[in-house]
This record gives sequence, structure tokens and C-alpha cells, in this order.
Amino acid sequence: MPKCINDETKKYRGDEPSPKGFGYSASVLEVGTKQKGQDENTWIVGKTSLGNRWIKDKQIKFKRDGQKYLYLSESDTNESLWQEFDFSNLPEDCYKFAYTPVCEEITKETGLEEKFGGNLPFLIEGQELPENLFLLCQFKDPRNKDNIMYQVFINDDYDYEIKKINMTKDNIKKQKMIECESKFKPYKITSWTKTKELISFDKLEKKFSFGKLSDKLCDMYYSHENCPSTEIKVGGTPMSTQCSDFNNMDLLQLAQCTVLEFEWGDTGIAHVSTDLILEWDCC
Repeated sequence: MPKCINDETKKYRGDEPSPKGFGYSASVLEVGTKQKGQDENTWIVGKTSLGNRWIKDKQIKFKRDGQKYLYLSESDTNESLWQEFDFSNLPEDCYKFAYTPVCEEITKETGLEEKFGGNLPFLIEGQELPENLFLLCQFKDPRNKDNIMYQVFINDDYDYEIKKINMTKDNIKKQKMIECESKFKPYKITSWTKTKELISFDKLEKKFSFGKLSDKLCDMYYSHENCPSTEIKVGGTPMSTQCSDFNNMDLLQLAQCTVLEFEWGDTGIAHVSTDLILEWDCC
């Protein structure tokens, strides 16, 4: 028999209905990993007394066993086994890192700083200011090591324009100092605080098949310390869009808040996508 693709210590026949039929052993995969099997069904890696095994999805429940999760069949009706679910100790793919800005008010702008508010955006020769819009913020994505500066211009009617500029030495030399309309005092971003957030409850529910415990676990999710923040942040899990497919809406989350000593926005949360689109989602 041939050796498994991902674990040469294991072998497969090729007629298994699970993903093992394709040569993928569950032995070295994380609990909760999902993959389509040869029978066209989705299978998930579950922890058993014999080690990790492929289990057909939607036929499983979970219980806690120390720091690990064991999967039980739908026929196991002992609900007490499923009451404790540790949101602090899930597989790594159940979390995303979020970065919240640490800011301080400044009195003098250079146009080069990352900031919220102010009236001096970074511009280079050949660029023009957007008309009838004020600078909401300009920042670099703390998840990347590139020199791309993102800028969000907006007005009270939610017209907007989002730009990105490569902060190369040549472009910095070409900087031109043009002030735009100012709505807020400038708050310089001095650093970013990195925190770990859970992925959306909707995705966790699908991953672990919560079933009739969904309501109870939902309450636990939204009261947990790793519940996604509703504050201004880059990355993490977008809020107010949790049940939608907003996979690319994590470039910047903007919320009505007083974190920066000013309020902006109606009730709801705005998200800036990685393709420079702003979506406003009312709560």
C-alpha cells in the first residue's frame, strides 16, 4: 500500500470514503480540520482514544477532556458532557490578530505621520486632494512590513475616497504640502496594540457543530475576553458583519466612538476593505 502524502508512517488503500482515500492521514492534522472525502462528503478530524481520526461532518458533537476536545456522535444524548466549551483554548485557526491604535494629540503635522484627523495628508507631486472631503486617517497596515500608507477621506454624507501611497524615499522627496479641510484635531498613531480575537461565531458554529447548544455558547462567546472588539482596529474579526462574507473587510474597522476624543459616524460600524472600498453597516 502507498504511504500517506502528509505522514509517511501511515499507509492508505485508496478506497477509503474519507480524505484518507486521497492519501491524507488525520494523524498529523489539527482537531477540527475539514476536508472533502472521496464520497463527496465533508469530513473533520476528531480526537478519539486511538488518536486523530476522520469523522464525517455533521455527525459530531464535542466535549472537553482536560485541554482537548473529543467528538461524540449525534446519538450521544448526555448533554452534560457538552456544557463546557473553552473559548480560550481552541485550535489556532479559531483566532485572528487585531491591532488597535495607541494615539496622542499633536500640535504640529508633517504629513508623514500615521494619524487620525488633522489637515495635512501625505501627498506627492501629481496628486490632488479629494474635493469636499476631510482626512479621517492615514496609516500603515501593522500586519505588513511594506511602506504603503493608506488614506481615508470622507464627509458627513459618507462620500469617501480611499488612497494608498508607497512611502518610498523618492516619493517622500516629492512630498508637497497642501492642507485639506480639517474636522478633527490630529491624533498621531504612536504604536499598535496586538490582541487575539475569536473568529466569527457563525464560523465557530459551523466548525464545531454546536447544535442545540448554540444559544448558550453564543452568550458565552459575546461575553468572552477574546470576543471581537467593536473599536477602531486593523485586522481581527469585523463586527456587525459577522454573518456575512466580509473576508476582505479587515483593513480598517471604524466605529462611532470617543476613543480619540472625538465622535464620528452614525450608529453602526464602517469597514475599509483591502481593495479600498468602504462599507457602512448599521447596527
